[in-house]
Amino acid sequence: MKLLRSTLVMILLMLPVTLLAQVKTGTMGASFLKVGISARAAGMGDAFLPLADDVSALYYNPAGLIQLEKPQTAFTHLMMFDGVGLSLDWFGYAKPFLRRGNVISVLGISGTFMYTDMMDVTTPIRSSGTGERFNYTDLAIGVTWTQRLTNKFAVGTTIKLINESTYGENAVGWAADVGTYYDTNWRTVRLAMMISNFGPDLTFVETPYPLPIEFRFGIGATPIHTDIHNLEVSFQFGHPSDNLELAIIGLEYEWNKFLALRYGKKINGFRRYKWEDYQNNLDKDPYVEYPILEEDGTLSFDGMSWGVGISWNAFNADFGYTLNKYMGAHKFVTLHYQF
Repeated sequence: MKLLRSTLVMILLMLPVTLLAQVKTGTMGASFLKVGISARAAGMGDAFLPLADDVSALYYNPAGLIQLEKPQTAFTHLMMFDGVGLSLDWFGYAKPFLRRGNVISVLGISGTFMYTDMMDVTTPIRSSGTGERFNYTDLAIGVTWTQRLTNKFAVGTTIKLINESTYGENAVGWAADVGTYYDTNWRTVRLAMMISNFGPDLTFVETPYPLPIEFRFGIGATPIHTDIHNLEVSFQFGHPSDNLELAIIGLEYEWNKFLALRYGKKINGFRRYKWEDYQNNLDKDPYVEYPILEEDGTLSFDGMSWGVGISWNAFNADFGYTLNKYMGAHKFVTLHYQF
């Protein structure tokens, strides 16, 4: 009964934000805020909300930081979409504060920097270039505070300063993430909820645009936990303000606290249909990003991801690989250290 009551309270607290979300594909700005920042999480399809127990929780669920026992730091480099010259770097640091041997709060800082290669400035008259060059950059700096409210429940908040700039033009603003973490203490089940990128519109070249707000709910468990084998399972549901609802399944198997193997699959539709099918029946959507089946009925690899991690004492190295049929692959590398 207590578990049911606590779960209902969490849902009611977060429910109002879901009413803000609408399907407005491609109409939001600051899209770099939606890009994951951890190779470990990427290998699980980013179904990391209820399992986020390391410093990358600064991004995935600030409330999950309450599970830290020692200060941690991490750095991630992401190579996005083969051949387009777009990269992302992320760093994070989190320090827990203890009282009577228990973590009661955590303070963290993080930064995300996405950038393109340098490009030539062209005009209709000088199509080969004017001799000037420019690039596009996105920056977000965040400060996070996590607080334990009970021995099972924690809340975390991140406030972010955002800047987008290119060729002398800038957009500056702020956004907030609020996450919750609840350990049910029943068969290792954990529940988590989060609202991300909630804040005022940014203005770029005198044009305002909204941020990519998203509500997420996740449930995770550890069905196998021994000295040699550990298996984490996660399911996550997301309702973004600029796209279809998204379900994600993630798995992480760890052997001997040394080698980790990960798999994930994003799903926002059952099947992707051909354009001709769509012309005859508008209910047959050809634009589904992450279907279960392709147009010909074969299994879709869109939204699938894999990852591997190696742990050695206080150091972790992780690699993640995600697939997208039309945009190419994302390749993540994360280096992680616990003090």
